[in-house]
Amino acid sequence: MKKIVMMVLVCGVVAWSCHGDSLQNFCKADLKGPDGPAGYHCVPAETVTDEDFKYSFNGKPGIEVLNNAVLFPASVMEAPMFNGRGISAGRVLLRRGGSLPVHSHGASEVLYVTQGEMNVTILATRRAYVNYLKVGDFLIIPKCLLHYLENVGRGEAVAFAAFSSANPRFRFQHLEMYANNVPSPTLSRVTFLDVDQIRRNKARFNGTG
Repeated sequence: MKKIVMMVLVCGVVAWSCHGDSLQNFCKADLKGPDGPAGYHCVPAETVTDEDFKYSFNGKPGIEVLNNAVLFPASVMEAPMFNGRGISAGRVLLRRGGSLPVHSHGASEVLYVTQGEMNVTILATRRAYVNYLKVGDFLIIPKCLLHYLENVGRGEAVAFAAFSSANPRFRFQHLEMYANNVPSPTLSRVTFLDVDQIRRNKARFNGTG
């Protein structure tokens, strides 16, 4: 637990150093209003309660994704007190034999394993960086780099993530590639993939063309 708290604090210090002109110590997001470059407008400070500073993954349903993975986000949308802090968190569960497909975030990430074992692969130009992680290990994933997770243990694998953004979005490569309206022959030419395979993937992920 101390390591998790330390990671969140490190991400927070980095974020606060870039936002030193903050006008107040906290700002609970008014999610009914617009989201701007500096975040949401604040609700009145007198309406903030003790519980607003706390968030729990317990009892949350999670988001099922491909390959037996479940995501539990804790962005500003789930925890409005992240507003303006430049940080957020998340939890990922990989069932036995599961994996989290290739994706990226518009934020740097610290991934800390709390259960099981996993391989995490970071993809860079002409190089893949592969790390085996067990309970107590953590990994730094730089902003915007493609990466994926694989459960290599005998049971479930769980990791906690801290992000350098209040609302880091997952950009899954298979959705970016196939859930669009670019004609399949065009995608085939620019990706060097077989056009028939592209059409099958477009049908699977509700793309057109």
